[in-house]
Amino acid sequence: MASSTLVNTAEASELRLVHFLGDHDATSPFVLSCENAISNQDAPALIQTIVSHQDAIDKLILSDEGTGATCLLAVLFDRMDSSAGMGLLKQLVHAVEESNVDNVNNKTGLLCALYNLKRGPEKCWILGRILHLAAFNKCSNEDSILN
Repeated sequence: MASSTLVNTAEASELRLVHFLGDHDATSPFVLSCENAISNQDAPALIQTIVSHQDAIDKLILSDEGTGATCLLAVLFDRMDSSAGMGLLKQLVHAVEESNVDNVNNKTGLLCALYNLKRGPEKCWILGRILHLAAFNKCSNEDSILN
């Protein structure tokens, strides 16, 4: 009984995350694709769908709830084997780095959330990306945050 409740809670959190990232448009192809991945318990497909949807990445960066949403995404990485997880983690980090959103502080905040929730070589790689983003950001309205 307890594990069933836990699974239902996890699925409900994932659905809230998807509807948040999809601007609460329940009929959008993005939301429908994500819901399909959730119903099939396919964490890699869910993350791939989110990473491939630039509006979702931008919403993560711009929203006050972005860090919490990123923490939910980080939990999904624990559900897959390490090689697939690392590949998708790199895609997520690069999507955040390459976003046209002009806010390096929010971008580094999301990467710091991922850093705090990971371990092993992933953690070291994320730290390197945080430092690179902070030092060489492409944001026009801010100088390097390392100044």
